[in-house]
Amino acid sequence: RCLSDWSSDVCSSDLIQLCGQQAQLSNLEAELSAAAAQGRVEDLRGVVHKFRKSKEDSYRAISEFACRTFKPGDWFVLFGYSAACLEALKAVPDNVKISSTVLVLECRNKTIYGPENTVEYCDGVQYALRVREHGYQKVQLVPDAAAAYILQPELHSGVPVDRIHILMGADAIDPSGYACSTVGSLPLVLAAHHFGAPVHLFAEPGKIRKNLGWAKQTKTVEWLASEPALMRVLNQNRITTLKPLNEPVPFGFITSFVPPLPGRKERTTRPASVHGRKG
Repeated sequence: RCLSDWSSDVCSSDLIQLCGQQAQLSNLEAELSAAAAQGRVEDLRGVVHKFRKSKEDSYRAISEFACRTFKPGDWFVLFGYSAACLEALKAVPDNVKISSTVLVLECRNKTIYGPENTVEYCDGVQYALRVREHGYQKVQLVPDAAAAYILQPELHSGVPVDRIHILMGADAIDPSGYACSTVGSLPLVLAAHHFGAPVHLFAEPGKIRKNLGWAKQTKTVEWLASEPALMRVLNQNRITTLKPLNEPVPFGFITSFVPPLPGRKERTTRPASVHGRKG
């Protein structure tokens, strides 16, 4: 955001391109803005280097956690494209990749439609393709509405529920107590809590931000807006649509923060399953 107002003589265009998206989601934004206002190019480079170092350290911690935690034959459930989650899956040994099952929830609310309702982009399809590129042999695309269904014990007999890992990224983390993620993440996390599956949140410290006003904003319901006839019917009958921009996931439902969240102790036990509990 702060980069858009910079004049061309403040720093080179390649430097702007390098730090534009990164600065938007990091706490270094204020430093970038101040340095830019005074034309301090070397300071800008220093800030970008600091951010890169932070990201590299985070990805190293994610890789180490994955290699330490994930075992051959584990199941992984993904929802909402996340580079950090891909980093975790990429890091594990080949025997884990060959024997494990990866379920990718399709994330329909991120699907982009073109003329005549042709699908131009599907988040889940792109996610599944990247997973396959990292060497995983068993990859399945699953409707995102089936989040609870796929965690039922009958579907993964022989695989303990604590070896079915829910992997999440985050658009932002509010230190007051929640991670802001793709809409649909909360039902998946609640289902995991119900059945006792661990939830791992992978996100670099730069995503920790206060006062996330945009977290409660809404956007166009893409799969409806792409069908003009249907929208006319809804408008004529004064039926509106609601699609939140993001969804808050409370910290209490997250088993592991990787890297660890500053000031928060790592939880040593998985959430208690209420499925099949005797009254």
